[in-house]
Amino acid sequence: MDAFDGQPSDGSDATFTISPPSEVIYVDLDIKPGSCPNPLNTRSNAVLPVAILGTDVFDVNDIDPATVMLEGVSPLRWN
Repeated sequence: MDAFDGQPSDGSDATFTISPPSEVIYVDLDIKPGSCPNPLNTRSNAVLPVAILGTDVFDVNDIDPATVMLEGVSPLRWN
């Protein structure tokens, strides 16, 4: 994140903060956890339970659920 001072055209002082976009992370998923095989009906409008799988270097507890999208769709709920 960078911050710098500036002066708008009206002469007042201002501080601007620029944050880089968040990094996109691709993760492994478990569709319908507990089911095997993982059934996926692409024609259904039903709710689809999905688990995000962690790794040795990726802790799922660090996920901000408000930033998660699956094919452009945000989660309805999480735990």
